[in-house]
Amino acid sequence: MNPIYYLTMLEKVKRYKWFLIAIALIIFLLWIAFNINVDAARNRLEFKKQTDQQQQEIKKLKDENEKLKIPKATPPKKVTPKVQTPKITAKASKTFTVTGYSQSAEEGTADGITASGKLVAYGVCAADTNYYPFGTKFNIPGYGICTVWDTGSAIKGNRIDAFFPTRQEAFAWGTKTINVEIL
Repeated sequence: MNPIYYLTMLEKVKRYKWFLIAIALIIFLLWIAFNINVDAARNRLEFKKQTDQQQQEIKKLKDENEKLKIPKATPPKKVTPKVQTPKITAKASKTFTVTGYSQSAEEGTADGITASGKLVAYGVCAADTNYYPFGTKFNIPGYGICTVWDTGSAIKGNRIDAFFPTRQEAFAWGTKTINVEIL
């Protein structure tokens, strides 16, 4: 080839040098941006796949949980006490340690349901069901008549836990050793 051709080409390159550098820089920046965008898209797709898999696992566990769920027991309906109480005659009398309790998490009665499934209310008491089965009635002086519908881990032998509507009333009652009629 002709050496003049090379010289003219060299002159053209010198003349357009900054233009060519700018084009090369633009191409380089586009290449970087494209690679970053591709990597970001790949990461988003992988994250979405992982999230979808986790959501499917959660749904599967929820479905299995639903199959294993035991239906909740419905609390018994509230029974309003009769205004007139029948006359009950005493069968026996015994000395008991009587304490007060109320509906609270600390005492294990936060849900308001007794060991027998009945709702706690004034007139409900806890006793040792090995000696006094559910339904046994006591006449506690200063409290009144109560029925055994509950148990307690500390209620063994001749101990009775009488229910009070508020914690303050239960604390005010405290612990008393008194003669109680078994009805």
